[in-house]
Amino acid sequence: MIQGSLKKICLAVLLLSLANESAAAEKTLTPSIALSEEYIDNIFATERNREEDYITRVIPGLSGHYKAARLELDASYLFDYRYFAKQRHSPIETHKLTSGMLAELASNRLYLKLSDSYDRVSLDPTIADRPRESLFLNQTEANVFLAEPYLVMRPGNIEITAGYRYLNYWYKEESAVDKRDHSTYLKVGGALSDETSWHVQGEHLEEMSSAADFTKDSAWAGFTHQFGSASVISASAGTSRLEFDEGRSYSNIFWNASIAADLGIAKGELSTAARLNENPRATPQWEYTYSAALSRELSRSALKLTAYLADYENSETEAFETRKYGSSFHFGHKFSERAEYALTASLEKFEKKLLNAQTVRVYLEQAFRYSLSEGTSASLEYILVGYDSHTIPEDNYITNRFIAEIRKVF
Repeated sequence: MIQGSLKKICLAVLLLSLANESAAAEKTLTPSIALSEEYIDNIFATERNREEDYITRVIPGLSGHYKAARLELDASYLFDYRYFAKQRHSPIETHKLTSGMLAELASNRLYLKLSDSYDRVSLDPTIADRPRESLFLNQTEANVFLAEPYLVMRPGNIEITAGYRYLNYWYKEESAVDKRDHSTYLKVGGALSDETSWHVQGEHLEEMSSAADFTKDSAWAGFTHQFGSASVISASAGTSRLEFDEGRSYSNIFWNASIAADLGIAKGELSTAARLNENPRATPQWEYTYSAALSRELSRSALKLTAYLADYENSETEAFETRKYGSSFHFGHKFSERAEYALTASLEKFEKKLLNAQTVRVYLEQAFRYSLSEGTSASLEYILVGYDSHTIPEDNYITNRFIAEIRKVF
C-alpha cells in the first residue's frame, strides 16, 4: 500500500515536471524484439534422471530516454515469453523493467531521485548469477523501488547533502522476505585539490520485514585520490550499530577500499569491502569481500583475470555461514566490426559452515555474435554449469545449454 501511494505521488511529480519542460528536450524511443531457441540437457539440474528440453523464447522490448534542463528519465522494458517443448505443462511469462528519474525540483538545491527495477534474481546471495545458470531454478521475480528526495547546499568549496531514502523489496517467491527501508542521511564533502576529494557521512536506517525489524546507525569517512592518468585510490571506513526489536544489539566495522593502477603491460586492481548485502530469504547478510585483478586491453582484444574471497555473516546471530573463494577469467575479441567473441570462465569453492560441507562450482560461457545489418544481430552461446559436493546431494550435477538468438533493434 505504501509503495503504491509513493508511486502515485512520484508519477504526479514527474507529470508536473514534464509539463514545465521545453519542447527542445532530448527524446528517444527504441523498440526491439529477440527470438531464441535453446537446447538444455539437464533442465531440472539433477545428478541422475536427467531431462532434456527445447525452449523457445520471444522477447519484445521498448526503451526510452528523456532529457531536459531539469529532468532526466530512462526506462526499458522486456516481456519474456518462454515455451518449453517437453518438461513443463505451461509457458513461463516474465518481465524485466528498469527505470530511473532525476528531477531538479528547485534550482541547484532540491532533487528527487526515483528508480524501479523488476527482474529475476537469485534466492542465494552467494551466487548472484543463478538466472544465467537456469531459466527458473533457485530464483524469484523481484521488484525494488526507490524514492529519494535530497537537498544540496554548497557553502564555499564544501558540498552538504541531506536526504531521505525509501526502499521497498518485493519478492514473488513465498519463502522470500519482503522488506521496507526508511533512511535519513547527511553527507559533507569537498575537494582538497584537483586530484583529491573527501567526504564524511552519517545515516539512520529502519528496516521492517517479516524476518526481523531493526535499526542501523552508521557513520563513516572516506577519500578519493587520482594519481596519473589511469590510477585511482579510494577508501572509506566507519562503524554501525544494529538494534533488533527483540532487544539484541551489536556494533560492526565496515569499509570499502580499492586501488587501480596502470602497471605498464596491464592494469592492476585491488579491492576490499565489508557491507550489508541483501538476502532474499532473511535479513541482510554482512558480506566481506577481497579481490585482486589484472586486465589488459589490446587493439581488438581484452583480457581480465580475477581472484576473490568472500565471507557471509548472519546479521542476526553474527555467525559466519558461508565462505566463497575462487578465480575467474574473461576474454573478448573483435574479429571485425561485425563479428565478436567472448569467453567467461570461473572456478569457485563454497565452504558452508552450518552444514559442515563444501561445494565446487564450475561455470563456462562462450558467445559469438555477428551483426547482420544495422540493428540486426545473430548470436550463438554455450553455457556449462557444474556442481560437485561430497556431502550435499543436490550440489552434484552438470548442465549444458546451447542458445541461438536473432535480435532486431528498430
